[in-house]
Amino acid sequence: LTSGGDPSGVWRTFHLRVSMILAVWAGLSILFQKLSTSERWRVSACFGWGTLDAALLFVVLFFLADGAASPLVVGYPLLIVGSGLWFRVRFVWYMTALSIVSYSVLVADFYHWRPELMVQFDTDFDRHVVFVAALLVEAMIVGYLVQRLRTLSGYLGGGKL
Repeated sequence: LTSGGDPSGVWRTFHLRVSMILAVWAGLSILFQKLSTSERWRVSACFGWGTLDAALLFVVLFFLADGAASPLVVGYPLLIVGSGLWFRVRFVWYMTALSIVSYSVLVADFYHWRPELMVQFDTDFDRHVVFVAALLVEAMIVGYLVQRLRTLSGYLGGGKL
């Protein structure tokens, strides 16, 4: 949808649809922000919010953009880095798993369901393997940093993160 045809009409439609998804995301983010301030709902809000972020990125990539051929796949590393801000190692790995699973669906879409995406894009499978490996390495680094920060916080008497 983002390539070919009348550029102004295609881009206008694409940006309108993405803007509508971002409006939904913003509204639901307000709800998750409220829930995250409650001791009872903090962990659920964390995982719910992360799931929302991953799901909406997938929706944009799969239904609106060019899937695995889109430069918007840069959102997956951002999801992993952002997950570290919750200071939960398990959440970092949860977001990594969501990112890899949804990227894998995009790769299947690239090769099997929308082969027209391969026309002007590198079709070597190793690029996807390298991308997933980079996501895993990034998750290890972010997870390690979160673990270190939690340890230092406890050691220095900073309380719970």
